[in-house]
Amino acid sequence: MKTWRPAQLSRGRQTLVHDGLAVEYAPGRIAAADLAATPAMRARLVCPLLPDGSTPATLTAAWIYTGWWPPSRLKRLCAAHPTSRHHCVVYRAQLEEEYSRELGGFTVPTTARTAFDLLAIEEPGVAVECVIRLLRSGLNPEDLLLHSKRERRRRGGPFARKAAKALKTYIEETK
Repeated sequence: MKTWRPAQLSRGRQTLVHDGLAVEYAPGRIAAADLAATPAMRARLVCPLLPDGSTPATLTAAWIYTGWWPPSRLKRLCAAHPTSRHHCVVYRAQLEEEYSRELGGFTVPTTARTAFDLLAIEEPGVAVECVIRLLRSGLNPEDLLLHSKRERRRRGGPFARKAAKALKTYIEETK
């Protein structure tokens, strides 16, 4: 797998990313764009960089599914870990098997779990934009609503449930 480090690229790095020939997948790390063309390929780039026992979360999980990172946010790795607070870990959470799937040989949260986490944790504007992009990448609004009903005690849950209901209603009304 061809990846480049900043020292190897000097001033050419920004040009490659700007021209769409390369993609920054973690702070200071870029790869040829065709190596990040699918969710499985993006998972293979990012997941090995996460702490042992953690899974991608929030913006990183959304990037794996969509290939999009909010321009208002600095690129950083976001992970959930069941027991530790490593420097790149956003929060601690248990990822049940029903809310995870294998992608590129790594365990990642489902699109519904990713969308719920974004709505519960991230700034609302960024979260909603990510969820819209997840819809284009296969998120089923019914799955998001079902997941939001299961996460009753979660911090940020009330907003996430309201957003999931509103999204489902909007999609039904615009069909």
